[in-house]
Amino acid sequence: MALVYLALGSNLGDRRRYLNAMANGIRHIDRTQLLERSALWSSPPWKMKSQWDFLNACVLIDTLLEPTELLVRTRKVERQLGRMPGSHQADRTADIDILWWEGLQMKGPTLTIPHPELFERDFVLLPLREIVIEEHAELRKAIDEALDNIKITAQKIRDDRDDRDEDERYSQETRP
Repeated sequence: MALVYLALGSNLGDRRRYLNAMANGIRHIDRTQLLERSALWSSPPWKMKSQWDFLNACVLIDTLLEPTELLVRTRKVERQLGRMPGSHQADRTADIDILWWEGLQMKGPTLTIPHPELFERDFVLLPLREIVIEEHAELRKAIDEALDNIKITAQKIRDDRDDRDEDERYSQETRP
């Protein structure tokens, strides 16, 4: 199995509910276990124009899937939550990025690991830092160094990692 960190984001509709639904969708990906989830962070749009702020979180998973198969599965979760194809720099209900994969670096036509913008985005680094495990001390050090060198605009708004009842209620509508 491989430990993988994912970023979740939404800036349309009930953003908190979409984040819960994304986490729940990830829980239901076969051969994948959701291990940890960060608090929720709010941030202004990054590299795009929008009137709506994003709500962000990160999760740690353990998976037997190959990277490209995980990408296919997370894109399916996004689509089930209303993400439109080609909405890369647009408002969106659901956005799931593969950030970092334990012991793996790759660059392909549809997937690069680590994520090429990982160390540029405070709204990813701050929630990611909350859930990085001790065994990934080098990643934590790189996160800390990056946070020292970028502008911080994200704000922690809620730590609802144990809000599992709502996740389960919403899960019936969002299962992949």
